Amino acid sequence: MNTEKKILELIEHNGQFTSAELQEKFEISRAMAHKYLKKFIEEGKIEKINSTRNSYYKKTDRITSSAAYVFKFSVKKDNDESISFQKISDSSGLKRIVNKNSYETANYIITEMINNVLEHSKSVEYKVKLSVDSYNVNFEIADFGIGVFNSIRQKFDLPTEEDAAILLMKGKTTTYPERHTGEGIFFSMKLADEYFVSSGKISLGHYSKESPLMKQVRLIRGTKVFFSLSRSSKRRIQEVFDKFAGKEFDYKFNKTKVTMSLGKSVKSLISRSEAKRLMAGAEKFKVIELDFKGIKEMGQGFAHEIFVNFKKTHKDIDIKIINANDIVKKMSAHVAEENQVDN
Repeated sequence: MNTEKKILELIEHNGQFTSAELQEKFEISRAMAHKYLKKFIEEGKIEKINSTRNSYYKKTDRITSSAAYVFKFSVKKDNDESISFQKISDSSGLKRIVNKNSYETANYIITEMINNVLEHSKSVEYKVKLSVDSYNVNFEIADFGIGVFNSIRQKFDLPTEEDAAILLMKGKTTTYPERHTGEGIFFSMKLADEYFVSSGKISLGHYSKESPLMKQVRLIRGTKVFFSLSRSSKRRIQEVFDKFAGKEFDYKFNKTKVTMSLGKSVKSLISRSEAKRLMAGAEKFKVIELDFKGIKEMGQGFAHEIFVNFKKTHKDIDIKIINANDIVKKMSAHVAEENQVDN
C-alpha cells in the first residue's frame, strides 16, 4: 500500500490530525506532508482548521445519502445573479462539500445561466435545484419564459429550433449582442462533467466524457439547464478557456468545435443543405474543428460546400478535421484537389 492510501486510512480512522503528526507517523518531510495535504484539500477530502500554529486538519463531512435543495427566485426582485448564487451556496453549504475547482465552476455556470434567465427568457421567475451525494453535485436551473431555442430561431429567422440548437452549440450566439458575447452556454458545456440545455422538444448537451448530442424530449416550457460536477474535480476553468480563447487566439474566443453527428443515428452526410446548417455561424471563428466521430461516409456535395465553397469565401479560417475515417479524409482531399484543378 502506498503512502497516500495509508494517509487516507489514517484520516478515515482518526478524523483529525496535524501536519507534524503526519510527518512523524509516515517519516516524511514537511514539504512532502504539505504536498499531500494540499492535494487532499483540493479533492475535498479534508479541510484546514485555523491558519495559525494551532492549525490542524480534519476529515470533510462526507454526505453518504442524497441531499437536495430547491430555491425559488423572482426575476423582478432577485435580479443579481451573484447574490442568488451566494444564497444557494450559503444555504446548501456548497463551499464545504466540494473542492475549489468544483466551487469555482459551479459559480461560473450558475451565474451565467441565471444571467441568461434575467436578460433573455422573459420569465417572471426561476428556480434552482441542487442535489448532492458522495461523489457529485447536480444542478438544475429552470425558467418559464420564451425558451432558448425558440428565441434564437426567431432572432436569426431560422426554419426550426433544431437549427437554433446547432447554431447555439458553436458559441458566439446571442439574441442580445449589445450586452452579451454568446460564450456562456458554450463554456459551461465544456466545463461541466455532464450538461444539457433543454427547451421545446430539444435537449442539447453531453453525458460524462461523451461527444455532444441532440435528442428529442417531451415538451419543456421555458428553458431548463442541467449540469453535474464531480465534488473533487481536477478541471480548472482557465484550462478550458485557454483551449478556445487562450494566448494562441489573443485571449479572444476564436476557436470552436462542430460535432458532425450530434448523436443522431445517421452515419452519412450527403447534402449541401446539411453542410450549410452545420456551418451556420462558423464564420465568426478563426479555427474550426470538425469532429467526424461516428460518421462513416461523406458525400461530394456536402464536402464541396464546406471545403470549397465555405473555404473560398472565408480564406483566413483554419478548418481542421478530427476523428475522421479514411473515406471522409479522401473525400475532403478529393474536392479540395478538384477545386485546385478547376482554378
